[in-house]
Amino acid sequence: MGTIKLRKHIVLIDDSQVTLDGYSDVIGGEGYKVTPYLDPDAAIDGISKTLEEDTPPDISVILCDIQMPSKDGPQTITEILDLYRRSRYPHKVPEILFMTYECKNDQESRALAISRHPLIDKLGLTQKTLMGPINQANSDYQRNNVA
Repeated sequence: MGTIKLRKHIVLIDDSQVTLDGYSDVIGGEGYKVTPYLDPDAAIDGISKTLEEDTPPDISVILCDIQMPSKDGPQTITEILDLYRRSRYPHKVPEILFMTYECKNDQESRALAISRHPLIDKLGLTQKTLMGPINQANSDYQRNNVA
């Protein structure tokens, strides 16, 4: 009997290159494949292209900043979820995590309505407080997507 290969692919969306670089290093150092996007529209386009491929997407978690200048996190994720629903892989929707330093109340409530996971507070973030929610979300994805 073969072993099941766990998917550990994180899409990271943030408007700060410093955040993308730092988080990518930490998350990648924990054995995850990381695909960073500095722009929400680039993330939407990249995921759209992934969903057009012949093989199922391997993204297990999307970690998205809530407050970005061009398009906020909840709007970005809503568009990404719509892509999944219209794709050949509506059953392979990744777990969603949101992170922020601060956000408007409506952004927070919209984010919490989308994600089953608590917000990640960037203020005072440590490797443990970043990886704990990511590992939990990845485990949830694996549990919900057993072939």
